[in-house]
Amino acid sequence: MDCTEFASHPLGQPVFRFELVDDCTNARLSTTLCLSASAEEAVAAVRAAIERFGVPERLHSDRGTQFVGARSGAPTQLFAALAADYPGLTFSYARPGRPHENGKA
Repeated sequence: MDCTEFASHPLGQPVFRFELVDDCTNARLSTTLCLSASAEEAVAAVRAAIERFGVPERLHSDRGTQFVGARSGAPTQLFAALAADYPGLTFSYARPGRPHENGKA
């Protein structure tokens, strides 16, 4: 899973895109546009993909604060709750300075 910020001239504020891509097939499972790069928006995007495609074995992302607690290095409370709702779902994270490792499920 990855989050990208881009400018929206008509809205006059940034727009964020959360994407979830299957690592094996490179299929885009979910693309969600929102006005906030929050953990709530990220979890909503994952839940939408799970409803449509089922639970992935692993969710891979960068170490953005939407995904990982800044101090703990563990999943945010919302992502921990997501894992509790879907037993077997695990998380992995890209190494610092390795953006090409992002956005996989």
